[in-house]
Amino acid sequence: MNPASVPIIGQTNRPEPKRPRSGAWVRTGTHTYKGGTAEIYDHPSGMRVLSSVDWVSGADGKGLEFHISISAMGGRANRDQVRQALADFGMRKGIEDNHVPNGKARNFWLPVDPALKAGCHCFETEEPHDEGDGYIWREAPEDER
Repeated sequence: MNPASVPIIGQTNRPEPKRPRSGAWVRTGTHTYKGGTAEIYDHPSGMRVLSSVDWVSGADGKGLEFHISISAMGGRANRDQVRQALADFGMRKGIEDNHVPNGKARNFWLPVDPALKAGCHCFETEEPHDEGDGYIWREAPEDER
């Protein structure tokens, strides 16, 4: 499905989550959460990615965004692992947005509709907290707490 052709307002059918372009990743299950279901992919190096499409309030209002959450062996992925996962899942233009101090997963978002601006409105209102290894988080907006 071509994401650019998918209507956003009032959409009931979501596009498929991003899937890896590299054969090294193996789909190992799904994870159900309040907003839907994520596909779980594991890499032989120990990386894990959860991939979903979520309805979010972003910088340009509400819309669907591709979301991947990257971790490594139960911990935080380093810069090289993040770069590899972003490339493998076609998310190089994704914006990192984390709302958890000391989080293990690094979360990246990319609007389904390329005409929409990526990024949570917290980028404009909350100070970033840099944990020194590339992981930056901001307080969750009031409507997400």
